[in-house]
Amino acid sequence: MDVHQNCDTTTWLVDDSRERAAVELVALGQVKNKINTDRLSLTKNCSLLLKKATAEDAGDYTCRQYISGKQVQDARVYLSTTTTTTTTTTTTTTTTTTTVCNDEDDGL
Repeated sequence: MDVHQNCDTTTWLVDDSRERAAVELVALGQVKNKINTDRLSLTKNCSLLLKKATAEDAGDYTCRQYISGKQVQDARVYLSTTTTTTTTTTTTTTTTTTTVCNDEDDGL
């Protein structure tokens, strides 16, 4: 049985430099802030899908897994963005970004 079947064991957090603590983006498979629902979602394997990424989205993301209500695994991902500037236009390279939460071979 896949323990991540509905992503209800997965929480995603981001370290926000403006806050003193990590901010929960997704709690037990549910996007926390309604403003984020058009940009954030979870994939079939519970990875975080971030659409229309901007420079402000760069930072440390943590995927936290729970089994039977107990925290069993944290996976950290650093998201960076690239901005390219030319003399006539400014192009920000922002694409849909998926951060993978778990390794297929980790047994979870």
